Amino acid sequence: MKSRLLRTPNKYIMPLNVNSLRGNLYYKKNYSITSKHLLYIPDLRSDIHTNFNVLQTLSAYGSVTAIDLPGIGGMESFYKIDRKPTIENYADYLSSLIRLRYKNKNIILVGQGFGFIVLTRMLQKNPNIAKQVRLVIAIDGIARFDDLSIDKKTRIYYRFIGLLHIIAQLLVSIGLKYHFLEKGIFNRSNKKDLFQNLLSTDTKFANKSLHSNDLATHLYLLRRISMFDNCTSEQLDIPLWNIILDDSSIDKEVNEQHLRIIYKRYYQSTPKIGYYDLFVVNDKLMSSLINSKLKRLLTRKR
Repeated sequence: MKSRLLRTPNKYIMPLNVNSLRGNLYYKKNYSITSKHLLYIPDLRSDIHTNFNVLQTLSAYGSVTAIDLPGIGGMESFYKIDRKPTIENYADYLSSLIRLRYKNKNIILVGQGFGFIVLTRMLQKNPNIAKQVRLVIAIDGIARFDDLSIDKKTRIYYRFIGLLHIIAQLLVSIGLKYHFLEKGIFNRSNKKDLFQNLLSTDTKFANKSLHSNDLATHLYLLRRISMFDNCTSEQLDIPLWNIILDDSSIDKEVNEQHLRIIYKRYYQSTPKIGYYDLFVVNDKLMSSLINSKLKRLLTRKR
């Protein structure tokens, strides 16, 4: 099958308004499996549009909802309501949405990158919601800043560059946002492999969500992620399946040790899929994302 990029059809997109912040929500109902509900939280470098292929794959196992977080993927930022985009505030935001949308329903949570950081902190802060969760799936899920194979100089650089969130709005006002994100350190796009045969406009589409991030939020989070630690609360009695992508910068051994501190049951798979491969329509790639063991976890009855 030829690889191509596909934008989420508008029929699946709905307006989202939580805590006075407006954004978008993806929803696809599975009419044959009405008792399964999956909630997907994207990464900093993606959104509900670029993740359409993953969301379509997940929809075979139940009704799927995906959200953009404040200041990410074009959603209004926490700064609008005079709050900082801390991991704690994101966790509170996510818990509010789950209470509104799911009440006492059982759910499966899927978090990609930063989305997994947020959902883990949310579960640690909300034991009642944790009881509703039957499975957590992570795509490049990390538990602490040192799960990433980043040298000390680079980590210090991220912490320093993150301080620029203070002057980020000035950068936006003088038109430097696009240059900062497209040419600067935040673009980790790999233009090789599947993307080497795609048009440059498609490559820009793959990075569209990054450009739509609120710059102050993006810089602030870059600094916080370089210092965060989710290994400080009681262990969650929830099974975790961590999908580590082929081009990930995660130290697998350290990462597993830390995630086992947080989650009582840990499973891992390492498909031959890169980060930007997730955005490309390719049935073979998508089928390898969810292997046979993960399928059994997704389809079993609680």
